[in-house]
Amino acid sequence: MQAPPPPPPKETATTDPLRHVPPRVRPRIIPIKEISDYSELDDDEHYQRGYQQRTPLSEELEEIQWPHRLNPVVLPQFDGESDPKEVLLKYEATIEAAGGGTACKAKALVLALRGLAQRLYANIPSGSILSWNQLCSQLRASFSSHKAQRSHIMQLPQLEARKLDTT
Repeated sequence: MQAPPPPPPKETATTDPLRHVPPRVRPRIIPIKEISDYSELDDDEHYQRGYQQRTPLSEELEEIQWPHRLNPVVLPQFDGESDPKEVLLKYEATIEAAGGGTACKAKALVLALRGLAQRLYANIPSGSILSWNQLCSQLRASFSSHKAQRSHIMQLPQLEARKLDTT
């Protein structure tokens, strides 16, 4: 006895959408060769050559690690209008609470400055700040001279008005 022939294939394959999925087309990857002016230098040489210090802090202060608990959002902001002594006192307490030392205070100060204070900080010569105390005294001097100039300018219209009143 012979085995019966197998049943003919069912035509359900055309009705089943999962069975006739077109093959995926793989995108052709074209390698792109980077062209750079430092291709012959290794990474360390490029870093040293390409690094331009734009901060008033010394290299030693810039290399200080951030404390893990430091949250820049909680730093008191200073725009040059309020009392710098008061802001620096709050700023120091915030950094110390996060576990940062004096070097961290110097490094993180840029995060707390806005407006005029930020511009005055940016005008300090690059690499000239060697300690937190030096940075504090430089900022206090800048803002006391700025406030003196500003108060002098504010008084000029009053002096002119007094001269007009006396004539």
